[in-house]
Amino acid sequence: MPYRPSRTTLARAAIFLAALTSALPLRAADEFKVTPAQMQALGIQLQRLDKPSPITGLAYPARVVLRPPAGHRERNRQARAAAGAPGQP
Repeated sequence: MPYRPSRTTLARAAIFLAALTSALPLRAADEFKVTPAQMQALGIQLQRLDKPSPITGLAYPARVVLRPPAGHRERNRQARAAAGAPGQP
């Protein structure tokens, strides 16, 4: 007669696998491809950076979030519609 695990054993295995899976690090992609058309539609411009000057005093980590210019959502929706991409109504 083949071995048949009990419900308790299956429940313990499920909890163990859930804990193991949740402990794995989740990371976003470090790099992703963006086409020139996408960059133009988003209004992204590239510039060469000058060599930074040394920082004097205290420095703190920061996250900078820039608000898109007025009308950006409408232009983005129009670009998706022109490209045939699905979007929000």
